[in-house]
Amino acid sequence: MVSDEAAVARGVRDERSGGRPSATRDIGLVLASATVDSFGSGLWLAGGALFFHRAVGLPLPLIGLGLAFAGLVALPAGVRLARLADRHGARGFYLALTMTQAACYVVFVFVHSFLLFVLLATIAASADSAAQAIRSALVRAIGGATAVRFRARLHALMNVAIALGAALAAVLIGIGSLGAYDVLIVLDAVTFALAGVLVARTTLQRVAVAPAGRRWVAIRDRAYVAAATLDGVLDLEFGVSGFVLPLWVVTRTSAPHWLAALLLLLNTVLVATLQVRFSRGSDTVRGAARSFRRAALTLAAAAIVFSSTGGVPPAGAVLMLVLAMTVLSFGELQHAPGQFGLAYGMAPEHAAAEYQAVFSLGMGLSRAFAPAILTFLCVTLGAPGWWLLALLFLAAGLLMPLVAQRSAAGAGVGGAQ
Repeated sequence: MVSDEAAVARGVRDERSGGRPSATRDIGLVLASATVDSFGSGLWLAGGALFFHRAVGLPLPLIGLGLAFAGLVALPAGVRLARLADRHGARGFYLALTMTQAACYVVFVFVHSFLLFVLLATIAASADSAAQAIRSALVRAIGGATAVRFRARLHALMNVAIALGAALAAVLIGIGSLGAYDVLIVLDAVTFALAGVLVARTTLQRVAVAPAGRRWVAIRDRAYVAAATLDGVLDLEFGVSGFVLPLWVVTRTSAPHWLAALLLLLNTVLVATLQVRFSRGSDTVRGAARSFRRAALTLAAAAIVFSSTGGVPPAGAVLMLVLAMTVLSFGELQHAPGQFGLAYGMAPEHAAAEYQAVFSLGMGLSRAFAPAILTFLCVTLGAPGWWLLALLFLAAGLLMPLVAQRSAAGAGVGGAQ
């Protein structure tokens, strides 16, 4: 009898379901799980730090230090946990990880110690790192040859869900009571649990069959690690839109301060409506590398436009900032499928979750250090810093096709040789 994993990966019918296709149901469950999880991410991103500051009573510098420590520890821990999922089964492991996150967030409500806060944050971040890698591997296994397009749909939905979660967080923050902050964190815990239950209902048990005796194969794949590193450079774009943009608008331009929120909304709308269309042609390593290179050129252009928005009259600043964010969004639209296609296409099937966890190391390091790097480049240095950022994007985009050529994983997302 053909296994469930092979049935989905090869696009045949699931024998356990009496001959009916199971892939469509699995796709819907993973889409729903990712959407719920991203809604929780929006709650956390908008209100997590304020919860620990106002409800728990921790100083903001300690909160930042604790979360940074948790994020850095989570990167290698996530690789280890993802490797275990490759060997022992994806669905059950993913459910255990999300339930661990849910439990940590519930306990947050009762925390008043910095050390306990750091411990729980580290456990939750490590579980999240592995869970994201496992979900990426599930997308590859379920989507097969259309995994990049499937992942693009996820990216679009996740952007909308994050925005909705942030909007609800804004309402709860506006209420301002301790109870409202507790509701915010408990709701986040519920999203983790629900996301895990939805994935547990898919038909896939494993996303890889890791050969015995093969240890840390992903971290030893030099081409893959190089691709993850270059992707981390391009991933600084998210620090531009999510962190530096409000600082730049307020401190370096004459545009009204509220424009920063509208620019983020513009980004969300563009990504939500166009991401699937921009995923075409990125389902091979070569196509993904081309998309990545185009993204680098577009993001470099956006950085140059941003550099020109300071020191101009308010009306001109508004128009140029809208143009800059539009160009940045088109860079993201091309970066995402390039990122997905490379992460899947350069990874062999026998260690899917481990490879996805290693690829996310570049992203994780980038997002951990992006606030410091981008504040110095863009806010402190001003226009010259934006130009340096543009050069970083260009360098990553030009190098990625060369790195992709060294991939031994084959030409397609499915790992065909």
